[in-house]
Amino acid sequence: MGRIVAGVILGYVLIVMLVFAALGGAWTLLGADGAFARPGSWETSGTWIAVMLVVGAIAAVLGGLAARRIGRSVFAPASLAGVVLLLGVLAGVMQVMANRAPNDGPEPEPRPEQVTMTEAMNGARPPTWFQFANTVVGAAGVLMGGLLLASGARDESGPAQGAEGTGDAGT
Repeated sequence: MGRIVAGVILGYVLIVMLVFAALGGAWTLLGADGAFARPGSWETSGTWIAVMLVVGAIAAVLGGLAARRIGRSVFAPASLAGVVLLLGVLAGVMQVMANRAPNDGPEPEPRPEQVTMTEAMNGARPPTWFQFANTVVGAAGVLMGGLLLASGARDESGPAQGAEGTGDAGT
């Protein structure tokens, strides 16, 4: 049980680290002009949305692979996928609620020409559907990564396949 929990936690940490590093690199390459739809807008561009989905999918597969390897069970990536789904749906619901709330405050400032990556992360406004799509892609990626080790791998969820894993010397 402890290995499964460790697999879930370390798989999630790996996903976060990979996403942060890869999006940092993408920000360096694309800058504000590539990340946002138009000058002065905080609306994310289609290019940036595609980059985030691809990066998230790759990170999720690797996180699922790590969870399976550490947890030595299919339950580790399955649990990690559940965590990704839960957190993603919660974030999506919060985004929907924030978008529906009456905006009594001042209009957001237009985006300056030069912004740091931190300012971009805080100010970016992806479409509402993106949070839910990213959640599904992430959970599916984790499950796919967990299945990469499934063929022929021995884990705690069942006996190994074939004579090699049974202790039989071929007799």
